[in-house]
Amino acid sequence: MAAQKKDKPDLTAEKHRQSFDARELRAANQRSALARLATEPALSSGDLVAAAQALTEIASSAIAVARISIWLLTDDGEELKCLDLYEPARPQHSSGLILRASDYPGYFDAVLRESRVYADDTFTDRRTVEFIENYLKPLGITSMLDAGIFAEGKLLGVFCFEHVGEIRHWHIDEESFASTIAALSAQVLENIRRRKVEQELRESQEKYKGLFQNSADAQFVMNTEFVDCNVEACRLLGHKYEELIGHSPLDFSPPLQPDGRKSAEAASEYIDLALKGRPQTFYWQHQHKDGSLLDTEVRLHRVVVDDHKMLMASVRDISERKQAERIIAHGRDWYRALAEDIPVLVTRISADGRITFVNEASRAFFGRPLKELVGQGFFNLVPPEYRAEVEEKFASLIPEEPTVTYEHFKQSRLFGWKNRAIFNPDRTLKEYLAVGEDITERRATRNALQYQLQCEQLVAEISSTFVNTRSEKINDAINLALKRSGEFFGADCCYLMRFSADQQYIVNPYEWCAEGVSSVRERNDGLPVANTPWWANQLLSKNYVYIPDVDEMPPEAEADKIDFKIEEIKSILTIPVIRGGEVFAFLGLDEVKSKKTWTEQQIALLRTVAEIISETLLKHEAEEALKDSEERYREILATIEEAYYEADLAGSMTFCNEAT
Repeated sequence: MAAQKKDKPDLTAEKHRQSFDARELRAANQRSALARLATEPALSSGDLVAAAQALTEIASSAIAVARISIWLLTDDGEELKCLDLYEPARPQHSSGLILRASDYPGYFDAVLRESRVYADDTFTDRRTVEFIENYLKPLGITSMLDAGIFAEGKLLGVFCFEHVGEIRHWHIDEESFASTIAALSAQVLENIRRRKVEQELRESQEKYKGLFQNSADAQFVMNTEFVDCNVEACRLLGHKYEELIGHSPLDFSPPLQPDGRKSAEAASEYIDLALKGRPQTFYWQHQHKDGSLLDTEVRLHRVVVDDHKMLMASVRDISERKQAERIIAHGRDWYRALAEDIPVLVTRISADGRITFVNEASRAFFGRPLKELVGQGFFNLVPPEYRAEVEEKFASLIPEEPTVTYEHFKQSRLFGWKNRAIFNPDRTLKEYLAVGEDITERRATRNALQYQLQCEQLVAEISSTFVNTRSEKINDAINLALKRSGEFFGADCCYLMRFSADQQYIVNPYEWCAEGVSSVRERNDGLPVANTPWWANQLLSKNYVYIPDVDEMPPEAEADKIDFKIEEIKSILTIPVIRGGEVFAFLGLDEVKSKKTWTEQQIALLRTVAEIISETLLKHEAEEALKDSEERYREILATIEEAYYEADLAGSMTFCNEAT
């Protein structure tokens, strides 16, 4: 009987199976480590050392090496300090080692440029050979897997896996895990830093609040209006906190000061001088809520709050008791005289809604003499479109909440009203007091300041985006700037397009479109400038082009109008972007859904955005040119047969070619 032939084992298949099993085991360990990190309380405790120890210990379960460590870069970028070193075999944690950039310049440079150093053989890798004598040999480290810890493009430190023994070839999944654990470390460090800053801010605010609130003098923070005050300020003027905030000091001052000067003029002078950094101390007469005048000494000086110049006003009551008593004794007559003369609308209304008194300002407002107003129903004089709302607000007043405010327009002017219900001791209604004033200019000023602040925030945000963006991410930064600008201006499209070198074509367009608006980027890429000659001539002459209505373009712009209508443009605003005295690009806004106008302020803001983008592109192109030059330089040095190296002033080698 013939012997049965025995099959040989498939060694290749077995090797693949073993490789697959090893890869699956590594993946399982890495997933387990990440799952543990997601729920590890030490990472959110705010304790930097505890967080570092948790990171290194858990990381050791994913990549088995002799040493796992976290190093933090000092603020000057000159040293890496070991925050935690974990050695699983012992097991133990330690810290305190220091690596200096002056001793290991190649390694520091590699981490900064490449964001990681994955060295299978540390004794031959050019990025790690500097460590051989002082670090690798004494510790027996043969392979290193180091990932830079970055936050917002800034290097914070390094997360290190160090292998002792035979040379180790790092797997792609291990390299990926190292990058992931470094990114998580960056997040933990940033969270701890943020919590520390927030805690310091809270402590500072509590300290400031305590000093501010407990001051024996009335304290105000203000610009042209009060934005904060302490308890003593409320007591001094007799108003609740919410009755003071948002109001000008003039709202609590008589029209004239005792020296005969108008309060508005005197206050403006003091405020202007203080804002210029010249502290002011002066006598001032304030008006209490009850109408009495308060003699006070005011100390006014400039402070900076959230990068905004503000004023701190310290007000001390210097009135004598007898003077206050005389004012109170003659309060009724004084009130009537004041009510007649102040430039606000004062109206007294009976419980049944009839007018019992109106001052001169109110008579001018209603356009009737006193005899025609007294006895009339107050609500009949309220504009019909606001009448129901005002009646409802008056009806809601109770002794616990006796005041109500509202606003309404009259002949394009905005008036603000504050109405108070006065109750008898038995809680029955005695009368109403309605005080109003024209707040048109104040509201316009406030809106203008708010818009100016929004403009400054937009410019700051765009500038910050470009400053913190690496060169390879410049396109993303430009697209984000276009999106923010388009949304801020409420445009349908916001775009940045370049002219070709001969200024005959539009090239390399960037574009953002609002939801529901079709992109025309492909159409404009390579579009001949001759299609829109009038528009192009304006831009290339360094003028901005503002067309609120494409249908109303001049006859000489007929070709331009036809081209704009192809893209369904109804309004357009384009700003030339100038470099070296020549127009090389333009920033624009399009409206395709409806016609739109832009103000001079908006045009100026868009011009500012264009200048920021121009500077950014110039910087980006310079960096790219420098990078290309350096790469060509290195390539040439690498090919020459002679040995070539570079060294710093300390004698340490910073570069060498293969021949060296």
